[in-house]
Formats: sequence, C-alpha cells, structure tokens
Amino acid sequence: MARATASCMMHITTKESLNNGLLNSMKNKCNAVVSNCVPQPELRTPELFKQVEVMVREVYESNIDTITNFVVKITSERAITDIDKRLEADYQARAVAKNENRPYVNAYGLELQERLPEVLRLDDNGISNDKVTQYMAQFDRAYQFKPLLAESEGPRVEPVAIPQVIVEVDKLVRDLGLYIKPITQLLASQVNIPGVTTIKAYHSIAAIKEIFSVFFNTPKTADTVVAMTTQVSDCFMQGYDPDSYGPLGVNRNLSGTGSQLNTRLKEIFLGYFSKLYNHMKPHDVHQLLTKIVMERSVSVRLKEWQSMDVIFKRCMIDSKSHDAMMANAINDGNVQEITYAQKLSKMFGTDSRVFAQYTSLYPLTITALKKYMTKGMVFGEMTKAVEPATTPIPDNFAFSVEQLSAKEKTLIINAKAAYNDNPSQMALKTEVIFREWLRICNLTEYHDDTQGLYQKIVQMLMYEGILISDDTLSDFFICLLDLSVDLSKRLEENLEKIMDPVVLRIRHHRHIDGLVKLVTILIRYSGTNGAASKLKVFMTFCATLTRVFVADYNANEKKFCTIPYHRILTMLFSQLMTNEPTLERYHTTICEAFAQLLFSIQPKLYPRICFVWIEMLGHKNVLHAFLAYGNESPDGMKRWSMYAQLLQVALKFVHPFIRNITMKNSTQHLFSGMVKLLLVILHDFPDLLCEYHFKFVDVIPTNCTQIKNIVLSAYPQAQILPDPFVTSLEQIEVLPDMHTDPKQFLKFEQYLPAGFLKQLDEFLENRSSIEVLSELPSMCKTFPPNHEFPGRYNTQFINALVVYLGKRAVESIKEKKLTITTQTIAHTSYMDVFQHLALSLDSEGRYLLFSALANNLRYPNSQTHYFCKAILFLFKEVGQQAVQEQLTRTLFERIICLRPHPWGLLVTFIELIRNTEYRFWEYDFVNCAPELKRLLRCVSNSTQIKGGSISVDVGSTTPSSNSVDKNSPAEGLVYN
Repeated sequence: MARATASCMMHITTKESLNNGLLNSMKNKCNAVVSNCVPQPELRTPELFKQVEVMVREVYESNIDTITNFVVKITSERAITDIDKRLEADYQARAVAKNENRPYVNAYGLELQERLPEVLRLDDNGISNDKVTQYMAQFDRAYQFKPLLAESEGPRVEPVAIPQVIVEVDKLVRDLGLYIKPITQLLASQVNIPGVTTIKAYHSIAAIKEIFSVFFNTPKTADTVVAMTTQVSDCFMQGYDPDSYGPLGVNRNLSGTGSQLNTRLKEIFLGYFSKLYNHMKPHDVHQLLTKIVMERSVSVRLKEWQSMDVIFKRCMIDSKSHDAMMANAINDGNVQEITYAQKLSKMFGTDSRVFAQYTSLYPLTITALKKYMTKGMVFGEMTKAVEPATTPIPDNFAFSVEQLSAKEKTLIINAKAAYNDNPSQMALKTEVIFREWLRICNLTEYHDDTQGLYQKIVQMLMYEGILISDDTLSDFFICLLDLSVDLSKRLEENLEKIMDPVVLRIRHHRHIDGLVKLVTILIRYSGTNGAASKLKVFMTFCATLTRVFVADYNANEKKFCTIPYHRILTMLFSQLMTNEPTLERYHTTICEAFAQLLFSIQPKLYPRICFVWIEMLGHKNVLHAFLAYGNESPDGMKRWSMYAQLLQVALKFVHPFIRNITMKNSTQHLFSGMVKLLLVILHDFPDLLCEYHFKFVDVIPTNCTQIKNIVLSAYPQAQILPDPFVTSLEQIEVLPDMHTDPKQFLKFEQYLPAGFLKQLDEFLENRSSIEVLSELPSMCKTFPPNHEFPGRYNTQFINALVVYLGKRAVESIKEKKLTITTQTIAHTSYMDVFQHLALSLDSEGRYLLFSALANNLRYPNSQTHYFCKAILFLFKEVGQQAVQEQLTRTLFERIICLRPHPWGLLVTFIELIRNTEYRFWEYDFVNCAPELKRLLRCVSNSTQIKGGSISVDVGSTTPSSNSVDKNSPAEGLVYN
C-alpha cells in the first residue's frame, strides 16, 4: 500500500516540478552553450534560440517519462524502507505477543481501522480473501509499471479463494440437521444385507454422517464449513461408482443394493451443495469445489471419473481455472492430463448443444488439444497405454475433438460449392491456383523469400492464361474473392455452434490471409514501369472487392458474413502501408483508394456492416497511416481531409440512433464504439479534432453532450493549457494564445445562402440592410433541398451563422488594432445579431443558438476568447430571466457530463458563477431548488481564488484524461 500510494503521488507531482525546473534549466544551459560557441552577436538571432528551444523541448518530451518513472521507482523503494522503520516497534510488539500466545492489540491501530473503507478494514476474525485481493492488487502493481506477471508467460491459473463469509450459519446447521435422521435410517436398513460392507458408497454415506455429527459439536466458523465441504466431497468422489453395479459391472451380483446406495450418495452430495448455495455465494462454492478437484492427482481423477461426470455436467466448478490448468498440462506434454482432457471432451460431446457450451467454457483446452493432435498423437492409443484397467469409453460420439477436426478438413476451397455446382472455367482455374497457393505460401522455405513466391504465383497465373489482359485478371480476382467468401460462410454455418469463437476466427484467417498475401505480392513486384503497374493492380482489386461486396450484400443481406471483408481490408491495408521502399512512395494514393472504398461501402448504404466499418476506421494501422504524419505537407493534409470525411460519415450514420433518449442494446454498443474511437483520436491525434471540429459537431445530435465534449476538448499537442480552476479570467486574457486565430476548414457558402451572406455583410459593416435581422428567425427554419436531419430548426445553418459572426467579429477587432474585451464586443453589429436572436427565437431556437455559442468554447484561441465574452455579455445584458436560465442550463448540462470538459467551457462557467458582476446567485432560477443551489455552491467554493491560490485543493483538469475525479469541482456536480 505504501509503495502504490507513494508511486501514485510522486507521479502526479513530479511532472509539474520537472516541467517548471528541469525544462527551464535545460533551456538556460543550452542557451549559455550557444552563446559561448557563437561569439558574434549578429549571429545569435532569435531564430537560432527558437530552434534551441524546440530542440530542448523535444529532448525533454522524449525523456520525461523515463525520468519520472525513475523518480517513482526510487520513491517507492524509499517508501518501503521508511514504513518499515516507522513500524519496527509494532513488529517487535507483535512478535512478543505471538511468543506469549496472546492477541496483539494496538489502540491507535484500532482507531485507524475505523477510518478505513470497509473493503480494506480488518476485523477480529482475520483478513478475508476479498480484502487480501485488494492488498495484493497494490502489491502486484505499482503506478506506471508493468505487473509482476507478464502476459507473455501464458495462461495463468488464478488462485482459488476460500470463502470466508457464511450467511446464517445457524440456519445452515438446522438444514444439515435434517440429513442426520434419513441417513441414519438408510444405514440401519442396509446393515443386515449380505455384502453391503463391500460397497464403497455405503462407507461414504456412513463417513458423511460422522462428518455432520462432528460439525454439530464444533465451533461454527468458515474454516469448519470449508473442512466439512472438503471431507464430504472426498467421500463422494471416492465412493461413487454406479457402473460397477450395472448389468456389465464387476459387482453386478449386488446391482440392486449398489445402485440404490450410489443413487442416495449422489442425492446426499447434491443436496448438501444445494444447502451451501443458500448460505454462500454460488461463485464461492464453485471456487471451493474447484480447489478440491484440482488438488487431486490426475491418476485419482481418472479413476474417479464417474463422480467427475456428475460435477462437470452440473457446472459445479470454476471452468476458467480448470481450463487454464489443463491447457498448461497439455502444452507441457503431460500424457495423463491429455487423456483426462480427451475424456472430458467426449463426455461433453454426446450432444451438440452441450458441446457448444463446452467449447465456450474450455477454449484453452480445445486449442491445446488441437495443437497436440497436429503432432501425430492418437488419443485412443494413449488411453490404452495409460489406463488399461479402466472402463473403455465408446468412440461413437458425434462431436469429439477428433471428429470435429475431421469435419473441419472437409471445409476447403471448392468452386462447385461457391457456384452451386455450376462453376465457370475461370472459377475452376482459380480453385486450382488458390489451393496450390495456400499450400506453398506457408512453407518454411518461402518464409522470407517473397520474391520466390512471386515467381511461383506468376508462373501459375501465366500457365492458366490469367495475365493476358486486364479483364482476365479482374475475373480472377472476382473468383478468388467468391471462393474465399463462400468458404467463410460455410465455416460459419457448420462450426459456429460447435467451435469456440476465437478458434473459429483463426480458422477463417487461414485462407483469407493467404488471399491477402497473394494480392500484396502481386502489387509489390508487378511490372517494371513503376507506379503505373503497381497501382493498376491495386485499383483493379479494390474495384473488384467493391463489386463482389455489393453483389454479396444484396443477395444475402439477412445472413451477410462480414468476417472475410473485414479481414481482407485491414490486412491488405496494413501490409501495403509498411515502410518498404517499393511501396512507400505510393502510400498517399493507397490511402486515397482505401478511403474511397470505405466511402463506397459506408454503413448508410449497407447498415449491417456498421460495427465492422467503424472498427476498421479505428484500427491502429489505419489511424497511423492517415494521421501520424501531420498535416503540414500536402500529402498529410490530403490524408487528414480523407479521414475527417470518413469520421463525419460515421457520425452521420449514428446520428438518428443516438438522438433518442432510449437506445436499444445494439445502439448502445454502437454509441460506445464511437465514444472509444473519439477518445483514441483525442489522446493520440487531437489536432484533427481541433481543425475539423465544426464538421464533426455539426452532425452530432444536440442532446449528445458527451460526444460533443470529447470533440471540443481537443487542443493542439504543442499547447499547454492553464488550469481554469486556479487562474482568473483576467490572467487568462493576457496569454498570447488568446489572440491567435484557430485553424479551421470551413466553407460558409455550403451552409449560408450567397444572397443572405451579402445582406448580412452589409449589415455587419455599416448596419444597412436592417431587414436581415427580421428575416433571421425564419431563415433559421429554412432547410436546403438536400438536408439530412429532421427538426423544426436548421441546426447546420445556426452553427455556421454563429461561427461566421464570431470570425468576422474577431477580424473587425483586429483590423482596429484593439483587443477582445467586454467594451470592444458590446453594442456592435455582431452582438446585435446575437441579442436579436436570443430575444426573438422561441425556447427551442434559443437552446440551439446557445449550444452553437458553447460549441466555440474550446482551447485558448481568439474565437474561444470572443465567445466567452459574448456569452457573459448576453447573460448580463439580455434582461430576461427565462433567457438567462436557458443560457445557464446550456452550459450546466455540459459541465455535469463525465470528463473530458472543454477548457473554454470551464473558464466561462467558472467566471459566470464566481464574478459578482454577473449577480448569478441573486436570480430566482438559481434558488428555486435547494439541490441545484447546493451543487452550484460546491463548484463555486472549489474555485474561489484567495491570494493567488484556490482555497480547496482540486485535481488536474487535463481534457485528455479519461478518468473521473470525484474531487474535481466539475465532477462535484455529480458526486456531491
């Protein structure tokens, strides 16, 4: 705990101090070195020192994480030493108490225990497994460091926790007491039967009766219940043997008595556990029985297979731990464990539905068995060699692992299956080529010899006449895709219900990855005339893929299989976007073709691929290819523009689904996917959201404030945001960033009619064309012919109008060589438009107007500065409490969302409630409900500045943080 706490606190505080100290020290030393090395004053230009500053910042940012982690490591080690010294006296007192066989009591420690949360508090009965888990989590992981167990070490068998909490122990005792009399009567009725003492079930029942009797006469604690459960389970597994008393059993002369006693033993065992379920958590019961089973040797488990059958068929153990244990043993080559796993698979294989359940519960075991089978091991021979004396297992099961493998081998590339027994000559040729290609492309000799593979495939294609023209190559690609898609469909139809989904997905990848490798090699090495030939092959395949996709979707929309298309697109794009010299120069063209392909199969036209389409848009290789190289170069700008258009398409698609308050389960998954994608872009490529924020926000529903906040929270990576909670607006206004215009790609002519723009400009410049003000409310309800989103108001027109007015107002202020202040924005033609709309629109229209204003409260720039002042001025001067209340609500509903919050939004809201000039606390709508007033007071109290620092310590408000800090004033609206 000390190490984890120290590492977290040091990581939080180190960066700020290093940023203030180390960065300035590096700058000063480097500047001093430059001054000494360049004695001529005329050569020490500002550009030179600016380059030095850029170099210093790059070095600092490249090494700050390493430095921070080193400091955290030293601090963690020091914390352990210090805490041991502080607790040395307690250690000695505890040791003395232990030697004197008396409990150790520390009054101060007990007082501290009362302050701890319940999940960490110790009690007189010791520490429970749940609490041990909490402490061990702190031990296993220190902040910013990897856990002690690497993920690459393979499947980990989770430790089985022993349950500590038994609910209503007295009632459990009463329930078990009901068993004593029936068991006693059963034993008494069987005692005089000849040969009964040779039946193992009889002795097990007698032993269970004795176990219950001992339990009733001992203290009732968790340990005694665990011990009793272990003993009862041992008795059942050792004594349950019904097959020995069957018609073919070795003890068939006692078949009646033996079968009856075995049945009663099973009933007692299952009845006992049914009572445990009433007094313990089912998961704890499963964990306990799993521990009991796993501690028995494999040879014992094989002999007690009939009792194992009862336990497994009723899902009484924790399959996750059991699966990992068996998989590890199989991978280690343990023959007995392999036999045990094979018996388990056959036991579950009697029914397809049961086998489907087995594949989902034991995926690691099935994968390990299949891997072992490929080495030529025959399970039947191993079974005979290991246990010749055991009862033979019938081999006529429908879904055993061997038969599953045999069934899978029949699912291969087949032209007749793909074309309904009527394949063309090209399809038959493609089948031959593709099968041979799948055979040779994975051979070891061609592992690194892609040139050799290219020669092989070209020989096959030339022999079959595929390369004689562009049309034959296109037909070949069509047949190739048809065969691959058909095999994927047959795999889904035949193996979906009986094979683990992960294993099935890997099975899909075999032929699809082979197809991608074939196409990639053809593109990489095709032709000697450079780009023309390579790009021609690539464009041909993209056009063919689009054609096959559309035909397949239209023919099989309800049962459309997305797996092959998803894999082909992601793998092909990833392999073509490598840093290989032969392809690197064509990356922008490849990105353009890929973006065009995605645009042509967008979810709006083919909604069943929406999840796959958005997943491809968020694939790490796609993000890196389109966005990683910035937008400073023409190629970079083109890639950014293409990706922004695709992201806008995704947001347009989800718009009608997330506009409603109630969402279906599938819509919730779609919404979560979009949020995750935007958060990844916010973290890794925030400049994209900064520069294209208008296009994104313009297609997001007005009520989806969470997604809007994510987009508007983005700020340039090179910029450092001042803390809005500790910095006053007067201090923020003097920052150089507040006078810098933001980058934005927006053509106002797309949203504002040309005639209207001309009239509006005339009014803004000299207040002529006054009639434009009276026309504005009706213009806000006028839609263009191709509008996409329903509603009474044209939100795109309102958003564009607000941005246009803000842009022109800032330009006007700068032309007059003034700065943005309340005086320079008040009583201007631009503010007249805002005031007129705020007073003339109805409630819905005003809400859209204020939302459009709030959309421009982003990172520090001139537009954020202007709209912050404009909103505050409107609140002060509008003169109607209904309008002021609605403006407050618009800001308030964005603040109460989970992080991230736009920086400009926080600055504006804090200034509104903190500055007495706006008399915020005097209005009736603030005091109408005590709960609302208390929430607002919480934020106000947390942001009051006293002597240059806040009176209440608050957390960081970095917009890129995805976590929720309950101590944050903004989050206080939710949690206080």
